Amino acid sequence: MQISDESLSERCKDIKELDQKELNAILSQYPHLTSRQLLAHCTNLLKLQISDNAIDDQMIEQLPASLTSLEIESNMLQNPNFQRFSNLQTLRLPNCISLEEPNFNSLSNLHTLYLGGCINLDNITFHDLPALKKLYLNGCVSLQNLIFHNMDQLHTLDCDGCITLHTADLQNLSGIKTVECNGCINLRGLHLPKLAQLEVLSLNHCINLQKLALENSPESLQTG
Repeated sequence: MQISDESLSERCKDIKELDQKELNAILSQYPHLTSRQLLAHCTNLLKLQISDNAIDDQMIEQLPASLTSLEIESNMLQNPNFQRFSNLQTLRLPNCISLEEPNFNSLSNLHTLYLGGCINLDNITFHDLPALKKLYLNGCVSLQNLIFHNMDQLHTLDCDGCITLHTADLQNLSGIKTVECNGCINLRGLHLPKLAQLEVLSLNHCINLQKLALENSPESLQTG
């Protein structure tokens, strides 16, 4: 028996969390629907984890604004705008290889941002993310510069394997505790002034590092 779209809406509005496996199971019952159409019914969704190359910039704008946690792996994401997701606390975009200029500034509740493996992410400025605590950029092999504004809560920064990164200006990150830049073979300048809270600084295999600005570094600082 075919289930009506009305019953689908009733079912979906109660869904709070959804991953790829669960999404596929529901879609198998509604063969006339795409994942985009199905997600439009999930108006109260809080957590979504999906790996689907059908997800593009336009589809991001159609996801429910209620989301607090979002993980997407898609080759079609290029310049998505996440500003409407004011409740978002965790955003993960692993291995989105076409990602170039995402817009997630002004997300006042975002505390974790993962962009690992986004190999086309070039130059990016992070600003107006006052709650962000953890930022992962590991494996972003095209990333050249890092600039931060209004991110006092950031305490963990992972840039491992950013092989084209040549300048990282962290002087505005007053709360930073852990900085990992292992394997950043073209890193030439790292600015870390007035870091009374810095606990871990890992710079293994940064063979071209020429300038390391460290002011008032604590005695407990672990370096590598």
